[in-house]
Amino acid sequence: MDFAVQAMNSRYYRRQVEEAISGAEGLANNMQLSSLRDFQLVIPPLPEAKVIAAYLIRETRRLDTTITRTEREIALMREFRTRLVADVVTGQLDVRAAAANLPDEPQEPETLAAEEGMESEEAEEDFDTEEES
Repeated sequence: MDFAVQAMNSRYYRRQVEEAISGAEGLANNMQLSSLRDFQLVIPPLPEAKVIAAYLIRETRRLDTTITRTEREIALMREFRTRLVADVVTGQLDVRAAAANLPDEPQEPETLAAEEGMESEEAEEDFDTEEES
């Protein structure tokens, strides 16, 4: 069952669903049963399907954990920013000394290409090539 769920969430299967959907609204409930019967789904032998499903579940769990951790960190940073702004606005935090040391012009962040010694045009060309592949 796990393999079937993962397979039906695959790009290949979803593309078949998108192509089969009829109607201007593009709602799945407009799909004809005959289209559903024409879908192709490769199902390996049960032992292999179990191994594949276990791998996908394990790897997805790792990604989900990373996403959850990252979302929590973002929430904490937003909370910190909100608290910092509130402290500055209410005068609980004096930022005049720090503001006096700020540069007149904001500095542009360095790109990864600059760190690797590539010219920015070369980096953009490499990026465009990768997207087209």
